[in-house]
Order: sequence, then structure tokens, then C-alpha cells
Amino acid sequence: MSLMNLTEAISNDKVTTKIDKVLKDINKTFNSEDVSLYYIPKGISHNTEDYLVIKTNADSIYYECKLDTDIQGCIINRNPYELISKVSDTINDIYKEEAKMITDTVIVDLLDNLKPNQSVVEIEADKEFKPEADKIKDTLDNVLEKISLPARSNNKEGFTTTDKLDAIDKVLEDSSYNKVYSTKNCVIYGKSVPKKGDKCILVSSHADIVSGITNVSSEYKDRYYHGTYDNLGTNASAVSIMLNDNKLIDNNVYFAFTAEEETGLCTGAKDAFTFITENSRINPTCIALDVTDEGYEENELISIEGLRGSKQMQIMLHDRLVELDGDSLSFGVTKASSKEYTPFEDAYITCDYTEFDEGLFYGKNLKQDAFSCCLPTEGYMHSNAGLNVKESVFIGYIYSLDTLLQTLTNTLDKPKIPDIKAFKDYLVYKTEQISKTPAPQFKNNFPLYHQSWGQSWGMEEEIYEDEGYDDYSEMADALMTDENGAIIDEEAYEYAYETLMDFASSYPDDYDTYISDVIEVYGDVPEEIAKQAYDEFYGLCFDDDIEYDL
Repeated sequence: MSLMNLTEAISNDKVTTKIDKVLKDINKTFNSEDVSLYYIPKGISHNTEDYLVIKTNADSIYYECKLDTDIQGCIINRNPYELISKVSDTINDIYKEEAKMITDTVIVDLLDNLKPNQSVVEIEADKEFKPEADKIKDTLDNVLEKISLPARSNNKEGFTTTDKLDAIDKVLEDSSYNKVYSTKNCVIYGKSVPKKGDKCILVSSHADIVSGITNVSSEYKDRYYHGTYDNLGTNASAVSIMLNDNKLIDNNVYFAFTAEEETGLCTGAKDAFTFITENSRINPTCIALDVTDEGYEENELISIEGLRGSKQMQIMLHDRLVELDGDSLSFGVTKASSKEYTPFEDAYITCDYTEFDEGLFYGKNLKQDAFSCCLPTEGYMHSNAGLNVKESVFIGYIYSLDTLLQTLTNTLDKPKIPDIKAFKDYLVYKTEQISKTPAPQFKNNFPLYHQSWGQSWGMEEEIYEDEGYDDYSEMADALMTDENGAIIDEEAYEYAYETLMDFASSYPDDYDTYISDVIEVYGDVPEEIAKQAYDEFYGLCFDDDIEYDL
């Protein structure tokens, strides 16, 4: 199938989905399941026009119905009553034997082999694009199976548990990437050590997990991945890209797995940035990988968040991303803050502020060209309950990041751009077919608050946006009380207090270090409030075995 025909087919199938919905309504009205409706685009059929097929389920006979302008207009104008009338008339014609019976064995065989709720467009698109999707999925599944292990850190020692890092190193043994640098806070893979004058891209995926995650897990079922993917999901994505490199990614791209993102100290990110700049003597473009809830409901493959840096870099990123986007929007953008410049059109903007992650650390704290490429998920980031990721989104995230790295380093084969756009359209289309999210069922109670201090801080920024709330150390202001000890701003106090509770999650049995790090990160926070938050967090800790049912 050509790109043009595929694009037309997918576009028209969205229209057909509306027809199917109306037809189901008709069936319900008449309490009948006697008929089914299918769409046959001209790129698939032997005819020169699109047409509908109506199947009588009782005898499995197919009838051709012209998809005329009137019917398409009804759908586009969302006039269900007129459409019901049109479709009903067509069904009546069939029973009067005025419709044309389909005898084309190719079409008949195709329709006979459709799975329930599967469209003709989907099965034809699968023939062209599923092999590439399966290749990415197979690599991802293999990586997840091997690296779904813990990696823990603290500010004093760096990584204290390295099971995941050790597994990553083993998986990459036969790849073109080598461990070019490591400290107690980070491990960096590249094809060679940066040389003076190299303009590098630093891809940073934090490997540390919060203490609330006691059972690192990943499983696949019914077109969903479910697991503790903060930040196992993007760790696996980075490893998958390195394994499938095939010399398509420039030698100046480096992948770092870092510590202490969850506490906001970002010591691993500091070490990784220092290594690149000390060798290249040129500041890199920093791309952080993390999970997000942005873009999940919109069926986006990737979420661009926290973009900061020179206007030139931002415009270049916009141009490259849009150039690789198909007819369906495959990505969304979350601004660093509502006050920040962005070159992206309103159609791409999903949110006006970015919750704290390494991308904002690189861009805001280190003042570099930086942004985050985030994996759209839904669920609980910081507990054993885990996150849901749609299969086609996971595949699309890896593919989008891979091709973005190629275009940013000018190694992308330009003639492949139409194929890239078509493949992304296919993945968005597949994502749209996944209509329902599996809802985990929890047996045990756990704290209502799950977000990291950094994520909470995104909400803080929104609260204080008009006052120019722009410094993490100002958190102490949110905890202020008046001379009588009464809370001044209850909403701000609540966010700040929950932040301290989650911050405590990385310091079991180490209150002294917790207090010193709180002061280092947040400023002059009242110790009595910090202690109260610490004690309350560990008083609320949930059982290790949280069960869920997909």
C-alpha cells in the first residue's frame, strides 16, 4: 500500500468508525445483530472508488454500498439522525435485493478473516508496518525481561543498589556502545570518548527509584505494558535504541543512567554533564528521558517537556519534530512554564508548565539547551502499583526518540522521511484502537500522595506563577505561619508538606541526612515541620506486596 493510500485509508477509517458506531446504535434500536458494516478504500479494492460493505451475518453474504458524498457529509457534520436514515435505507435496499452482491474472492476472503472489531484498513496496514513494529517490540521485551531490577541511590554514597545497571552493562556487551565513563552517581555509554570540539548530545535517563517501589516489575498483556516504569520504561527504551543502532546514530550521542533524580539533587546528571564538557569543551544539548501522564489520553507517542535554551535551538527542534510528524499528531508539548517562549503552535501544546525532572535541571539549574522526551503513561509512578503503557505508544516512543536523535545529528536518511511519517501515523492509528485502559485492583492501602517532590513542585509553580515563584529554596515561604501559628496559605502549605513527605521516601532510617538535604535543596525549612512530614510518611508506608489485576 502506498503512503498516499494508507493516509487516505486511515483518515477515512476514522470516518467509518463513526458509521460503525451509528450502525451499532441501529442494531441496538432494533435489538438485532443481523448486519455488520466495513469500509473498503480504493487503495485496497479492485474498484476505483471507496465503498462500504454490508454483511448479513446470518448467511455471510456481502453487499456493496457506494460511499457517496451525502453519507460522508452526514458523518462529517455529525448528524446522526440523517446518517441513520441513510444507512437504514441501504440496509432495506439489501433486503429488497437492490444492492450489488460482492463476488470478488479477494475481498470476500479478506472480510471472512477479519477478527472481531478489526477493520479492513487495520489488517492491510499491518501487512506493511507490523514487521517493523514487531522488531522494536521484540527488542524492548528482551530488554525489559533482563533489566527489570532495582537501582537505588542516596546523596552520600551514590548508587547503593546496582542490579539494573549491571544488567544493562551485560545486555550492551555485544552492541556498538561501550561504557565510556562511570562514577558512583552515573554510568555513560557511547561509541568513543568525546573529543575537544565535539558538539555532543547527552541523553539522560535516571536509573534511581523511590523507596516506595519494593518490587520492580514489568509484564505485557492485551496490548498493554504494566510495570514500575519510573524510570525503568525509559531505561529500557534507551538500551533498545543502542541495541538497534545499526550505525544510524551519530558517534557524538551519549546515553547516561543517573542517580538522585527522585530527590531532586540530580547528582548523576551533574556528573554526566561535567564529563561531556570537560572532554568536548563545548556544552552539550541535554535530553532527559522520563515518564509522564501528559499525552496519554491524546494517544500521543511522545511528550516534549521543559524545553529551555536558545531560541535558535528551540526553533530547530520544532522544525525537525514537525518534519517527521505525519498527518496525525504524534507528539505534544508541555511548556517549561507559562512564561517561557515556545516555537510550537497551539495544536501541539498540552500543558503550560513542566513538573520537575532532569530536563528542567539541565535547562534551569545548569542553564543549558535542554528538554525532556517523556513516555506517556497512566497510573502510579512511585509505588508497586505501577504504570500502564499502550503497546503502540511504547513502540512509538522508542521509534520517535531514535529518529529524533538521527535528525538532530544530521544522520537521518532524508528519503526515508515519508516512510517515517507513515509509520508514525500507523502507530497513532493503532493506539486509537486501544479503547480501554486496564484498571489495576489494589488489595492494600498506600499513601494517597505518590508524586515526587519535583512533580509536586510543578503544581507549586502554578500556584505562585503571578508572583514569579521561580526558586526551589522559596518553598520555605509556603510553610510559613503567622504569629499565632496559623497557616497563612493552606493550599500552598499542603503541597509543600506533601513534597517533604515524598522527599523522605529516599531516607529510610536516616533522618539526619534527610534534614541536611532538605535544607540544601529547599532552604530554611522549619525542622519541626520537616520532622513531622518524615514521621508521617513512614507511618503511612504500605505493605511490600501490592497486587493488581490486568
